[in-house]
Amino acid sequence: MKIKTAVFVFFAFPVSMFFAGEIPQDSLYEKAQTEIYKNPKNALKIAEKLLEKEKDPNRKIDIYLLIFKAFIEERNFEKSLEYVMKSKELLNENIKPEIQINVQISAAIQYQQTGFYNRSLATLDEADRYLEKISENNPNKYICIGRSNAVRGMIYKSLSNYELSLEKFLFSIKNFEKAKPSADTFPGMSIVYYHIGYCFMELGKTEQAKKYFLKSADFARKADANALEAFVLKGLSDTYMANRKYSEALKLLSEAENLSLKIGDLCLNEEIYKGMSDNDLALQNIQNYLVHNRKYLETKFKREQNELNYINQSIENQFIENKKQIELIKLKYLKLNISIVFFSLISVSVFLYFIIKKRKICACLRNDYRIFKTKT
Repeated sequence: MKIKTAVFVFFAFPVSMFFAGEIPQDSLYEKAQTEIYKNPKNALKIAEKLLEKEKDPNRKIDIYLLIFKAFIEERNFEKSLEYVMKSKELLNENIKPEIQINVQISAAIQYQQTGFYNRSLATLDEADRYLEKISENNPNKYICIGRSNAVRGMIYKSLSNYELSLEKFLFSIKNFEKAKPSADTFPGMSIVYYHIGYCFMELGKTEQAKKYFLKSADFARKADANALEAFVLKGLSDTYMANRKYSEALKLLSEAENLSLKIGDLCLNEEIYKGMSDNDLALQNIQNYLVHNRKYLETKFKREQNELNYINQSIENQFIENKKQIELIKLKYLKLNISIVFFSLISVSVFLYFIIKKRKICACLRNDYRIFKTKT
Protein backbone atom coordinates (compact mmCIF):
# COMPACT_ATOMS: atom_id res chain seq x y z
CA MET A 1 0.00 0.00 0.00
CA LYS A 2 1.44 3.35 -1.03
CA ILE A 3 0.61 6.00 1.51
CA LYS A 4 -0.85 8.92 -0.39
CA THR A 5 1.59 11.60 0.70
CA ALA A 6 1.20 13.24 -2.71
CA VAL A 7 3.87 15.73 -1.67
CA PHE A 8 4.15 17.73 1.52
CA VAL A 9 0.43 18.49 1.68
CA PHE A 10 -0.64 20.37 4.76
CA PHE A 11 2.12 19.32 7.06
CA ALA A 12 4.11 22.17 5.67
CA PHE A 13 1.90 24.74 7.34
CA PRO A 14 3.95 26.72 9.84
CA VAL A 15 3.73 25.60 13.41
CA SER A 16 2.43 28.98 14.53
CA MET A 17 -0.50 28.44 12.18
CA PHE A 18 -1.12 24.88 13.16
CA PHE A 19 -0.95 25.59 16.81
CA ALA A 20 -2.45 28.98 17.26
CA GLY A 21 -2.84 29.95 20.85
CA GLU A 22 -0.27 30.39 23.59
CA ILE A 23 3.05 29.28 22.21
CA PRO A 24 6.44 29.32 23.90
CA GLN A 25 7.97 32.58 22.69
CA ASP A 26 11.59 31.87 23.52
CA SER A 27 14.16 31.98 20.77
CA LEU A 28 14.59 28.19 20.78
CA TYR A 29 10.97 27.67 19.77
CA GLU A 30 11.23 30.28 17.02
CA LYS A 31 14.40 28.57 15.81
CA ALA A 32 12.65 25.17 15.72
CA GLN A 33 9.85 26.68 13.63
CA THR A 34 12.20 27.97 10.96
CA GLU A 35 14.29 24.78 10.92
CA ILE A 36 11.35 22.51 10.06
CA TYR A 37 11.53 23.50 6.38
CA LYS A 38 15.30 23.51 6.18
CA ASN A 39 16.61 20.94 8.63
CA PRO A 40 13.89 18.88 10.38
CA LYS A 41 16.42 16.90 12.42
CA ASN A 42 17.67 20.09 14.02
CA ALA A 43 14.08 21.17 14.71
CA LEU A 44 13.53 17.86 16.53
CA LYS A 45 16.60 18.37 18.73
CA ILE A 46 15.43 21.85 19.73
CA ALA A 47 11.88 20.64 20.43
CA GLU A 48 13.16 17.86 22.69
CA LYS A 49 15.03 20.47 24.75
CA LEU A 50 11.88 22.57 25.04
CA LEU A 51 9.91 19.55 26.28
CA GLU A 52 12.32 19.00 29.17
CA LYS A 53 11.31 22.30 30.80
CA GLU A 54 7.67 22.72 29.72
CA LYS A 55 4.92 21.96 32.25
CA ASP A 56 1.93 23.85 30.83
CA PRO A 57 -0.30 21.32 28.98
CA ASN A 58 -1.37 23.84 26.29
CA ARG A 59 2.21 24.64 25.41
CA LYS A 60 3.27 21.02 25.74
CA ILE A 61 0.70 20.08 23.09
CA ASP A 62 2.11 22.80 20.82
CA ILE A 63 5.59 21.31 21.15
CA TYR A 64 4.29 17.76 20.58
CA LEU A 65 2.66 18.97 17.38
CA LEU A 66 5.84 20.73 16.34
CA ILE A 67 7.62 17.38 16.69
CA PHE A 68 4.76 15.73 14.79
CA LYS A 69 5.29 18.24 11.95
CA ALA A 70 9.05 17.61 11.83
CA PHE A 71 8.55 13.83 11.60
CA ILE A 72 5.94 14.34 8.86
CA GLU A 73 8.46 16.48 6.97
CA GLU A 74 10.83 13.48 7.13
CA ARG A 75 7.99 11.10 6.17
CA ASN A 76 8.46 9.19 9.42
CA PHE A 77 4.78 8.33 9.89
CA GLU A 78 5.38 5.93 12.75
CA LYS A 79 6.87 8.70 14.92
CA SER A 80 4.41 11.37 13.75
CA LEU A 81 1.57 9.08 14.83
CA GLU A 82 3.19 8.68 18.24
CA TYR A 83 3.21 12.44 18.86
CA VAL A 84 -0.33 12.98 17.60
CA MET A 85 -1.46 10.35 20.10
CA LYS A 86 0.53 12.04 22.88
CA SER A 87 -1.21 15.33 22.05
CA LYS A 88 -4.65 13.71 22.13
CA GLU A 89 -3.92 12.17 25.54
CA LEU A 90 -3.50 15.67 27.02
CA LEU A 91 -6.84 16.98 25.75
CA ASN A 92 -9.45 17.97 28.32
CA GLU A 93 -11.97 20.77 28.89
CA ASN A 94 -9.21 23.10 30.16
CA ILE A 95 -7.32 23.03 26.86
CA LYS A 96 -7.92 26.09 24.67
CA PRO A 97 -10.40 25.64 21.76
CA GLU A 98 -7.77 26.64 19.17
CA ILE A 99 -5.46 23.91 20.42
CA GLN A 100 -8.31 21.37 20.52
CA ILE A 101 -8.92 22.14 16.83
CA ASN A 102 -5.22 21.93 15.99
CA VAL A 103 -4.91 18.48 17.52
CA GLN A 104 -8.01 17.21 15.71
CA ILE A 105 -6.87 18.61 12.35
CA SER A 106 -3.40 17.16 12.83
CA ALA A 107 -4.97 13.75 13.50
CA ALA A 108 -7.15 14.21 10.40
CA ILE A 109 -4.03 14.95 8.35
CA GLN A 110 -2.39 11.77 9.64
CA TYR A 111 -5.45 9.75 8.56
CA GLN A 112 -5.65 11.54 5.20
CA GLN A 113 -2.00 10.86 4.48
CA THR A 114 -2.50 7.14 5.06
CA GLY A 115 -5.68 6.77 3.06
CA PHE A 116 -8.20 6.55 5.94
CA TYR A 117 -10.43 9.18 4.32
CA ASN A 118 -13.68 8.49 6.17
CA ARG A 119 -11.91 8.68 9.50
CA SER A 120 -10.14 11.87 8.41
CA LEU A 121 -13.43 13.53 7.39
CA ALA A 122 -15.09 12.47 10.66
CA THR A 123 -12.19 13.97 12.62
CA LEU A 124 -12.48 17.22 10.64
CA ASP A 125 -16.20 17.36 11.45
CA GLU A 126 -15.29 17.00 15.12
CA ALA A 127 -12.72 19.81 14.81
CA ASP A 128 -15.27 22.10 13.14
CA ARG A 129 -17.54 21.87 16.19
CA TYR A 130 -14.96 23.78 18.24
CA LEU A 131 -15.03 26.73 15.79
CA GLU A 132 -18.16 28.11 17.48
CA LYS A 133 -16.05 28.78 20.58
CA ILE A 134 -13.67 31.08 18.68
CA SER A 135 -14.57 34.75 18.13
CA GLU A 136 -15.28 35.99 14.59
CA ASN A 137 -12.63 38.67 15.21
CA ASN A 138 -9.95 36.07 15.87
CA PRO A 139 -7.90 35.45 12.67
CA ASN A 140 -7.06 31.97 13.94
CA LYS A 141 -10.67 30.98 13.26
CA TYR A 142 -10.24 31.62 9.52
CA ILE A 143 -6.87 29.89 9.50
CA CYS A 144 -8.48 26.80 11.04
CA ILE A 145 -11.32 26.89 8.50
CA GLY A 146 -8.74 27.24 5.74
CA ARG A 147 -6.76 24.27 6.99
CA SER A 148 -9.85 22.10 7.44
CA ASN A 149 -11.01 22.76 3.88
CA ALA A 150 -7.51 22.26 2.55
CA VAL A 151 -7.43 18.74 4.02
CA ARG A 152 -10.89 18.05 2.59
CA GLY A 153 -9.64 19.24 -0.79
CA MET A 154 -6.73 16.83 -0.59
CA ILE A 155 -9.06 13.93 0.15
CA TYR A 156 -11.29 14.71 -2.85
CA LYS A 157 -8.17 15.17 -5.00
CA SER A 158 -6.96 11.70 -3.98
CA LEU A 159 -10.40 10.37 -4.97
CA SER A 160 -10.04 12.07 -8.40
CA ASN A 161 -12.96 14.43 -7.74
CA TYR A 162 -11.05 17.46 -9.00
CA GLU A 163 -14.03 19.83 -9.31
CA LEU A 164 -15.04 19.35 -5.66
CA SER A 165 -11.39 19.45 -4.67
CA LEU A 166 -10.92 22.81 -6.39
CA GLU A 167 -14.03 24.14 -4.63
CA LYS A 168 -12.57 23.23 -1.22
CA PHE A 169 -9.11 24.60 -2.09
CA LEU A 170 -10.49 27.94 -3.29
CA PHE A 171 -12.64 28.24 -0.15
CA SER A 172 -9.50 27.48 1.86
CA ILE A 173 -7.61 30.34 0.12
CA LYS A 174 -10.57 32.68 0.74
CA ASN A 175 -10.35 32.03 4.49
CA PHE A 176 -6.56 32.41 4.60
CA GLU A 177 -7.03 35.80 2.95
CA LYS A 178 -9.62 36.75 5.60
CA ALA A 179 -6.94 36.10 8.21
CA LYS A 180 -4.70 38.50 6.24
CA PRO A 181 -1.64 37.01 4.47
CA SER A 182 1.34 36.96 6.80
CA ALA A 183 4.27 34.77 7.82
CA ASP A 184 1.67 32.50 9.45
CA THR A 185 -0.34 31.98 6.27
CA PHE A 186 2.30 32.10 3.50
CA PRO A 187 3.23 28.39 3.70
CA GLY A 188 -0.41 27.30 3.82
CA MET A 189 -1.31 29.40 0.81
CA SER A 190 1.71 28.05 -1.06
CA ILE A 191 0.58 24.48 -0.39
CA VAL A 192 -3.02 25.05 -1.45
CA TYR A 193 -1.99 26.85 -4.66
CA TYR A 194 0.36 23.92 -5.36
CA HIS A 195 -2.49 21.43 -5.13
CA ILE A 196 -4.75 23.65 -7.24
CA GLY A 197 -2.00 23.50 -9.85
CA TYR A 198 -1.99 19.71 -9.78
CA CYS A 199 -5.78 19.60 -10.06
CA PHE A 200 -5.50 21.56 -13.30
CA MET A 201 -2.70 19.24 -14.43
CA GLU A 202 -5.02 16.28 -13.94
CA LEU A 203 -7.72 18.11 -15.90
CA GLY A 204 -5.24 18.61 -18.77
CA LYS A 205 -5.03 22.41 -18.30
CA THR A 206 -1.25 22.87 -18.12
CA GLU A 207 -1.26 26.66 -18.58
CA GLN A 208 -3.72 27.08 -15.70
CA ALA A 209 -1.59 24.69 -13.67
CA LYS A 210 1.55 26.72 -14.39
CA LYS A 211 -0.23 29.90 -13.24
CA TYR A 212 -1.02 28.38 -9.82
CA PHE A 213 2.40 26.74 -9.45
CA LEU A 214 3.97 30.19 -9.91
CA LYS A 215 1.65 31.62 -7.23
CA SER A 216 2.66 28.75 -4.97
CA ALA A 217 6.36 29.44 -5.61
CA ASP A 218 5.88 33.12 -4.72
CA PHE A 219 4.37 32.27 -1.31
CA ALA A 220 6.99 29.56 -0.70
CA ARG A 221 9.75 32.14 -1.15
CA LYS A 222 7.95 34.62 1.11
CA ALA A 223 7.87 31.86 3.75
CA ASP A 224 11.56 31.08 3.13
CA ALA A 225 10.55 27.41 2.96
CA ASN A 226 12.96 25.28 0.94
CA ALA A 227 10.78 22.18 1.09
CA LEU A 228 7.77 24.01 -0.33
CA GLU A 229 9.77 25.65 -3.09
CA ALA A 230 11.35 22.32 -4.05
CA PHE A 231 7.92 20.71 -4.42
CA VAL A 232 6.69 23.64 -6.50
CA LEU A 233 9.70 23.36 -8.82
CA LYS A 234 8.84 19.70 -9.25
CA GLY A 235 5.28 20.71 -10.17
CA LEU A 236 6.50 23.29 -12.67
CA SER A 237 8.80 20.69 -14.23
CA ASP A 238 5.74 18.53 -14.90
CA THR A 239 4.16 21.33 -16.96
CA TYR A 240 7.32 21.54 -19.08
CA MET A 241 7.50 17.79 -19.48
CA ALA A 242 3.85 17.73 -20.57
CA ASN A 243 4.83 20.18 -23.34
CA ARG A 244 7.92 18.05 -24.24
CA LYS A 245 10.38 20.63 -22.94
CA TYR A 246 12.52 17.99 -21.27
CA SER A 247 15.73 20.01 -20.85
CA GLU A 248 13.86 22.87 -19.13
CA ALA A 249 12.13 20.33 -16.88
CA LEU A 250 15.49 18.84 -15.87
CA LYS A 251 16.85 22.28 -14.95
CA LEU A 252 13.92 22.84 -12.60
CA LEU A 253 14.35 19.36 -11.09
CA SER A 254 18.06 20.05 -10.52
CA GLU A 255 17.12 23.24 -8.60
CA ALA A 256 14.60 21.24 -6.58
CA GLU A 257 17.24 18.61 -5.75
CA ASN A 258 19.63 21.29 -4.45
CA LEU A 259 16.93 22.75 -2.22
CA SER A 260 15.99 19.32 -0.85
CA LEU A 261 19.47 18.22 0.24
CA LYS A 262 19.07 19.09 3.96
CA ILE A 263 15.37 18.31 4.23
CA GLY A 264 15.47 14.52 4.12
CA ASP A 265 11.94 14.24 2.71
CA LEU A 266 11.81 10.82 1.07
CA CYS A 267 8.61 11.57 -0.83
CA LEU A 268 10.08 14.79 -2.25
CA ASN A 269 13.33 13.05 -3.25
CA GLU A 270 11.41 10.17 -4.81
CA GLU A 271 9.34 12.60 -6.90
CA ILE A 272 12.44 14.49 -8.02
CA TYR A 273 14.44 11.40 -9.06
CA LYS A 274 11.42 9.89 -10.80
CA GLY A 275 10.97 13.12 -12.77
CA MET A 276 14.68 13.22 -13.64
CA SER A 277 14.74 9.62 -14.84
CA ASP A 278 11.59 10.14 -16.96
CA ASN A 279 13.04 13.24 -18.64
CA ASP A 280 16.42 11.53 -19.14
CA LEU A 281 14.67 8.67 -20.87
CA ALA A 282 12.71 11.07 -23.08
CA LEU A 283 16.02 12.67 -24.13
CA GLN A 284 17.60 9.21 -24.62
CA ASN A 285 20.29 10.09 -22.06
CA ILE A 286 20.71 6.51 -20.83
CA GLN A 287 23.71 7.13 -18.55
CA ASN A 288 21.91 9.82 -16.52
CA TYR A 289 18.73 7.76 -16.62
CA LEU A 290 20.48 4.82 -14.93
CA VAL A 291 21.90 7.08 -12.19
CA HIS A 292 18.61 8.84 -11.46
CA ASN A 293 16.51 5.68 -11.74
CA ARG A 294 18.76 3.93 -9.20
CA LYS A 295 18.34 6.87 -6.78
CA TYR A 296 14.60 6.79 -7.40
CA LEU A 297 14.34 3.06 -6.60
CA GLU A 298 16.51 3.40 -3.46
CA THR A 299 14.42 6.30 -2.15
CA LYS A 300 11.18 4.51 -2.99
CA PHE A 301 12.36 1.45 -1.02
CA LYS A 302 13.18 3.59 2.04
CA ARG A 303 9.79 5.32 1.88
CA GLU A 304 7.94 2.01 1.60
CA GLN A 305 9.85 0.66 4.62
CA ASN A 306 8.81 3.71 6.65
CA GLU A 307 5.23 3.26 5.59
CA LEU A 308 5.29 -0.43 6.50
CA ASN A 309 6.58 0.46 9.97
CA TYR A 310 3.81 3.03 10.28
CA ILE A 311 1.12 0.53 9.28
CA ASN A 312 2.42 -1.97 11.84
CA GLN A 313 2.39 0.74 14.51
CA SER A 314 -1.13 1.77 13.51
CA ILE A 315 -2.35 -1.81 13.87
CA GLU A 316 -0.71 -2.06 17.28
CA ASN A 317 -2.26 1.26 18.38
CA GLN A 318 -5.67 0.11 17.18
CA PHE A 319 -5.24 -3.14 19.10
CA ILE A 320 -4.35 -1.19 22.26
CA GLU A 321 -7.33 1.12 21.73
CA ASN A 322 -9.68 -1.83 21.24
CA LYS A 323 -8.27 -3.47 24.35
CA LYS A 324 -8.95 -0.29 26.35
CA GLN A 325 -12.52 -0.19 25.06
CA ILE A 326 -13.04 -3.84 26.01
CA GLU A 327 -11.67 -3.16 29.50
CA LEU A 328 -14.01 -0.16 29.85
CA ILE A 329 -16.98 -2.30 28.79
CA LYS A 330 -15.92 -5.03 31.23
CA LEU A 331 -15.57 -2.46 34.00
CA LYS A 332 -18.97 -1.02 33.11
CA TYR A 333 -20.63 -4.42 33.30
CA LEU A 334 -18.69 -5.31 36.44
CA LYS A 335 -20.06 -2.18 38.10
CA LEU A 336 -23.51 -3.04 36.80
CA ASN A 337 -23.25 -6.59 38.15
CA ILE A 338 -22.01 -5.34 41.50
CA SER A 339 -24.95 -2.91 41.63
CA ILE A 340 -27.40 -5.68 40.77
CA VAL A 341 -25.93 -7.96 43.45
CA PHE A 342 -25.92 -5.11 45.97
CA PHE A 343 -29.55 -4.17 45.36
CA SER A 344 -30.52 -7.84 45.28
CA LEU A 345 -28.94 -8.34 48.70
CA ILE A 346 -30.75 -5.26 50.02
CA SER A 347 -34.03 -6.50 48.54
CA VAL A 348 -33.53 -9.98 50.02
CA SER A 349 -32.55 -8.46 53.36
CA VAL A 350 -35.65 -6.25 53.42
CA PHE A 351 -37.80 -9.20 52.35
CA LEU A 352 -36.30 -11.40 55.09
CA TYR A 353 -36.71 -8.60 57.59
CA PHE A 354 -40.43 -8.36 56.87
CA ILE A 355 -40.82 -12.16 56.91
CA ILE A 356 -39.08 -12.41 60.26
CA LYS A 357 -41.06 -9.46 61.58
CA LYS A 358 -44.29 -11.01 60.36
CA ARG A 359 -43.40 -14.34 61.94
CA LYS A 360 -42.72 -12.61 65.24
CA ILE A 361 -46.09 -10.86 65.01
CA CYS A 362 -47.77 -14.19 64.20
CA ALA A 363 -45.95 -15.84 67.09
CA CYS A 364 -47.12 -13.09 69.46
CA LEU A 365 -50.69 -13.44 68.20
CA ARG A 366 -50.60 -17.22 68.69
CA ASN A 367 -49.22 -16.73 72.17
CA ASP A 368 -51.89 -14.15 73.00
CA TYR A 369 -54.51 -16.52 71.62
CA ARG A 370 -53.28 -19.38 73.85
CA ILE A 371 -53.35 -17.10 76.94
CA PHE A 372 -56.83 -15.93 76.05
CA LYS A 373 -58.01 -19.51 75.52
CA THR A 374 -56.52 -20.62 78.85
CA LYS A 375 -58.28 -17.84 80.72
CA THR A 376 -61.60 -18.68 79.14
